[in-house]
Amino acid sequence: RETGAAAAVCPTSNLFLGQRTRVVETLQTPRKRNSGPKPTEYRTPEQWSAPFWLAMLPALALILGGGGACLALTVCWTVDNQLARTAYAAVTRVGNDSGASLDPAVRPKESWYFTTAGHLAAWARAVERSENGPGSREEVASLLDAARHIAPLDPATRLGLARIAPTDGSAKLAKLGLSRDSASLTVAADSLRRQGKKADAIRLFRAALVLAFQEPRDESAPPAFDDDPKVRRYRLAGEVVVQSILVEIAKSDWTAAEWSEALPPTASTRLAAARMVREKNLELSLALLDQTIALSEPPAIGLGEFWAARGEALALRDKPQESADCYRKAIAASTNDLASRLWSYNLAEILRPLGQDQDRARLLEVVVEGKADEELTKRAIESQSVSGAAMPSNSGAAPFDSAVERAEGRTTGESPPPRGTP
Repeated sequence: RETGAAAAVCPTSNLFLGQRTRVVETLQTPRKRNSGPKPTEYRTPEQWSAPFWLAMLPALALILGGGGACLALTVCWTVDNQLARTAYAAVTRVGNDSGASLDPAVRPKESWYFTTAGHLAAWARAVERSENGPGSREEVASLLDAARHIAPLDPATRLGLARIAPTDGSAKLAKLGLSRDSASLTVAADSLRRQGKKADAIRLFRAALVLAFQEPRDESAPPAFDDDPKVRRYRLAGEVVVQSILVEIAKSDWTAAEWSEALPPTASTRLAAARMVREKNLELSLALLDQTIALSEPPAIGLGEFWAARGEALALRDKPQESADCYRKAIAASTNDLASRLWSYNLAEILRPLGQDQDRARLLEVVVEGKADEELTKRAIESQSVSGAAMPSNSGAAPFDSAVERAEGRTTGESPPPRGTP
């Protein structure tokens, strides 16, 4: 780089030299980088925390209050369920019981948070069917009105209101909006019967009986026992299904032909009808039994019950040998363990006057294979002990003792001893 006079002589060189110096200086000078925005530094705000002893008091009060309310409601619902069970047992009773024994001082609470509309409707029906039923119309109406306020669309409540409503024709029943089931058809048919419309009543009663067999059955319901000293056998499941409908038909004074027209061609229905009118009209009962025996075309479904109903009808007509043959066919065709045991018990009772003790003992041995606290098992053990039926030849134990031992083994969880061991 020149200085002094040389620089003054050549100003252009000074210009380039100055730019070169600036470029070098620019390259050597570090440039500051822009780091951009930075997040705000996180700092926990100051907050107030309550002492543990101060928060525990309201929390404990809330837990105790809610738990106590739930416990109280649980107790109330348990009592209501027990009352409902009593009501349902009274409504669905079968046999020769003339009336349900209901305590007049006991009555379910009518508040919606204590009971349900179905329970109140069942209780109203139980009161209606009790011994004081004819004089308890106001109580029945009060229960159904409370059920209507809880659930206006409940079918059981509407059915009960239709049953106690004044009879002014089927138009009033149509306004109630009943559901399409066997109970509703029975109410409509009974209303037509009271109006003198016999043909329409017969048609609806028949439709109700047909529909009753199509509806699902309560498999947990205990079997019904006929306490008649001349019978003392279990009723068939199909008889229990149509019992409530036949009660309404039995209020009429129809002839055997009209009864036959109202009943569908099912053996269980005609057998149940024959039992229903046995005390009121023996001639009609015998005619219905003959119609049951005359049914020669077994159904595709329910073959076992068909043969059992036919066998029971033959037993009621004092034909034990033919009845036993039909019951054997029923047991062979059965696919239900409880039904097989019930029919085995009935067959054992039918064989009692025939002196076939070996067959009776084998049948009762099958029956006592159930639970020890079951009514059927207890009756079978009682039958063994009272009749003194001989056990099969391969058994060395007394009939009553062996049955009790097997029953006790089942209740304690032990495996029952094999048959044929003392």
